[in-house]
Amino acid sequence: MGLFYERMETEEKVVIKYKSKILILYYFFIVFALVATFALNVIGGLACIVRPVLLVVLGVGLVVYWQDIWKVRSEISKAMKEGKVSVSGSRFSLSNPLTVEIPKKGKSK
Repeated sequence: MGLFYERMETEEKVVIKYKSKILILYYFFIVFALVATFALNVIGGLACIVRPVLLVVLGVGLVVYWQDIWKVRSEISKAMKEGKVSVSGSRFSLSNPLTVEIPKKGKSK
């Protein structure tokens, strides 16, 4: 289970559900940091201290995001090449989050 997704595995399939709340919060933080950087440019003096801190935090956030979803994205990409993916929902919907279902191959009965 990652920070940006929830992975559930059953005997028949793998279900990956993206967490919309955290993703929306993350994007909101990026927009806030960019607006704050531009606002501090106008103000002046404090910008030279705060801007590098905001950029480092954004960089660390991007690294955490990509490390968290790298394994899941590669799993989804592999299943897409095989044509065995079912996708439903929306990435930014709180009531119907993006859900990817991958049926397992070689299921024994």
